[in-house]
Amino acid sequence: MLRRIQRKFRLLSGDEFAQGIVEGRAWRRAALVTIDDAFEDAYSSFLPLLRELAAPAVMFVPTQFLDEPARAPVSYAFDPAKYRPCSWDQLREMAADPLITLGAHSHRHDEAPELSPQELRADCVRHGAIFERERLPPARLYCYPRGKFSTQAAKVLAEFYVAGFAGAPHHRLDGDLVNMAIPRVPLRGSDDGFFGWLKTGGFVTREEALTEGLKASLHRARPVTGQ
Repeated sequence: MLRRIQRKFRLLSGDEFAQGIVEGRAWRRAALVTIDDAFEDAYSSFLPLLRELAAPAVMFVPTQFLDEPARAPVSYAFDPAKYRPCSWDQLREMAADPLITLGAHSHRHDEAPELSPQELRADCVRHGAIFERERLPPARLYCYPRGKFSTQAAKVLAEFYVAGFAGAPHHRLDGDLVNMAIPRVPLRGSDDGFFGWLKTGGFVTREEALTEGLKASLHRARPVTGQ
């Protein structure tokens, strides 16, 4: 899929994208590849492919996960032996590679709208302090845990980052906060076939909106049992 994206678009580096946001630039037929969560296979499997193709990418790091590997940023039962984080040495190697830009994925991986402004600021400060401790460049880009955002959260995060990334093509904010909830097109293992071909060709689908609508309909249709 990455090869197809590279054929169809000019791939931006994270630094180029962040600077372009600051300068108010716009791009045509360009794409930004993003990776969430800093799992070890981002280093062992994906990084060699990026280097082979000379393809840039942004990796969003939840710092608590690296310090406490038992706290994987997933919302389901997991095997700690399988869901391992990158090591700090691996992360420093990636940060030194011009193809890789490290972004923030919060410290604790709490959903931003569930935090008060004070809690969200504290989380951002903690993330930045750990990057500084590990001699990593300050993050300029942020990815919302599980793609969940709100106007209030976006206003707080704009104090720390130049852009924030949401979870799906139909997720966005307008006005002065437009860059604090940039839509993304998620690629999954199940997208190897036709849907993956559509997505990597730039045909943004309504898959996520349809999925959310279906889940909401199923929830409303559940029978309510009285006492």
